[in-house]
Amino acid sequence: MTKEEFLTKVWNYYLMLEKDFMNTFQYVEPSVDNNSAYSKEYNKLLLSIGSEIDVVFKELCKKIENKNSSDVENYNITNYMNVISNYNNFSNENCTNLVTREIISPFTEWINSKTPLWWKNYNHLKHDRLSNDNIKLGNYLNVKESLSALYIICRVLYKTSYSNEPIPKSNLFQMNNWPVYTELGNGFLQVADEHGLSFYAS
Repeated sequence: MTKEEFLTKVWNYYLMLEKDFMNTFQYVEPSVDNNSAYSKEYNKLLLSIGSEIDVVFKELCKKIENKNSSDVENYNITNYMNVISNYNNFSNENCTNLVTREIISPFTEWINSKTPLWWKNYNHLKHDRLSNDNIKLGNYLNVKESLSALYIICRVLYKTSYSNEPIPKSNLFQMNNWPVYTELGNGFLQVADEHGLSFYAS
């Protein structure tokens, strides 16, 4: 996948989902107090985000294992965990929610070889939406955590080939302990990391 393909097919789709989620902040205050708030919009978002996570996980597995699409076609969450969990300390990756300042670690359950709860809830909603109050799984918390997971997967996939940050940047999340890139115009970037600020041409 070229840089242009990633930005067009993966990153822009992520940004669209992020925008749709942030639009709900007009009606549901982004707060842990509203974690259980559910709606048809959150149902739709969780199903869309979960489906895209599956797509991007496959791309990351292809990259890590140097395989073709047909080789990973039937991979599931267990396969993803086995391939990705120990890749560059992936299970410990976390990001900050720039709106609420929460630190979100969506893959820590992988450390104990467990499936993340937000993924289980996505699957319950996907396969049995009309039973056992599963419609309530389309809630603020599951959408927030699954979207943060998609953000991290996208950033890790991009980092396998490119050193900088995909532009435009996320308006909702920022990776923790990663360099932060800022466009300065005229093809120049500012990089903030543990060594301070540096500048280079993009």
